[in-house]
Amino acid sequence: MSSRRNLLFIIVFILNFLVNKMANSEDICLLPPETGFCRAMIPRWYYQPDTGKCKRFTWGGCPMGSNDNRFELQSQCIDTCGALSCSKKYQALGCYANQLFVSDQPLGIELLNERDMENKAFNGTLIDWLRWNQYLPSLLCRCAERASGHGYETFAIHNFGVCWGIKEHQANMLNKTGQCWDRFYGQQCSSIGDFCTGGPSTYYYYKLT
Repeated sequence: MSSRRNLLFIIVFILNFLVNKMANSEDICLLPPETGFCRAMIPRWYYQPDTGKCKRFTWGGCPMGSNDNRFELQSQCIDTCGALSCSKKYQALGCYANQLFVSDQPLGIELLNERDMENKAFNGTLIDWLRWNQYLPSLLCRCAERASGHGYETFAIHNFGVCWGIKEHQANMLNKTGQCWDRFYGQQCSSIGDFCTGGPSTYYYYKLT
């Protein structure tokens, strides 16, 4: 009987190791909520990447069959995955490779600059590369609030830390192409829905809803 228990323990240990290894190979904030193989009813929090929020789910109580996108407290989920509650709602429009000028006529206005302390649009906040997954959502919220305050319905994030308000009648003239980046440390934005930014030569567009 004890040998069977030992064998079961070894199997559980190996499976748990493999599950954790798989979780570590992918950002835990992108993983779906998993109840696991056990059937306890333990309230936990998980991060939902398509909404950018931490939500409740019921965990089964053991690591087997679950993953690390599982937090005892909502605050732990927010600290780890950078979830943010913003006063302004917006939707992603996509990545555009363009300059915001046509024949030297600006298509918008630089509302915030968090890259250059000498820029007139600098707001006192610098890009936080060490907490990038939390910084980008907060930048988007600041940009959305500033765009709304200046009467812009469309805004864009450029070069990882610059916010532009876009003239509505010009927003549809731009070609949708180029490479933009999400908040998971160097991954390109593969779909619309999560927090994204343009790079040095691209702009990621959003629209207030």
